[in-house]
Amino acid sequence: MLTRKVLKLEPLIPAVERKFDHKVATVEELQKQLENLKQQVVFVNKGIDYNIKEMKVYLEPTSNDNVEERAMLKDLAKEVIAAENHQLKVAKNIRAKAASRKALAKEVSDLRLSRRILLDKALMVDRGVAHLREELHKMGTDTPNGRVMSHILRRQAAVLKSLKALRTTQGHVQDSMGAYRAYMLKSQRLLLDRDQRRIREEVALGQLKAKLLNVYIQIKDMADRFWLFRTLGKEELTYPNQLSFALLPFD
Repeated sequence: MLTRKVLKLEPLIPAVERKFDHKVATVEELQKQLENLKQQVVFVNKGIDYNIKEMKVYLEPTSNDNVEERAMLKDLAKEVIAAENHQLKVAKNIRAKAASRKALAKEVSDLRLSRRILLDKALMVDRGVAHLREELHKMGTDTPNGRVMSHILRRQAAVLKSLKALRTTQGHVQDSMGAYRAYMLKSQRLLLDRDQRRIREEVALGQLKAKLLNVYIQIKDMADRFWLFRTLGKEELTYPNQLSFALLPFD
């Protein structure tokens, strides 16, 4: 029965390892995407700084548009920091899963060793019983004497002691199997909770990416209007109609 239980638990380990490797690949892909987004944000921030310096002649720094842009950039920086914190949290969860997998592997190794020790003890008991039967057979054919009887009694006591130790070891192994089964159930619940949390984090990251893309489009639109303003030239604009057209706020 113990061998069947161990054989049933052993095939679960490769599935857990494959699932863990798949999750590691997904997190690495998310890290690459986040690094790309960070580079784009750095590039956009540099462009914004340059455009602000160039447009100080034409726009008032305390205007509503500039105030809104600065607030939007601050919010964007906060969201990037939040995304980095989520990434660190996911990496921490992955390290915890790796530790759990190592602990499971150690538990299986200990159970295999206990099973091997139990089988060796059972084999020793079988050999002792066989030897005792041979001695009893010799006693049935020979004339009994005190030394032979005492020797048989000592051997019988040793066999009984071995049987008692075997039962104790079997009880320990059964207790270990029960603890291992409870640990496996707890680990499965933890893995399920971590998967659900990872899905929520991926959804939040997707929303952040969409928001970053929207901000990038808005900033690019503002930069295009600024270059249009410079191309037209200050002398060619008829104030206030063309100037107000060049400074229209973007959606």
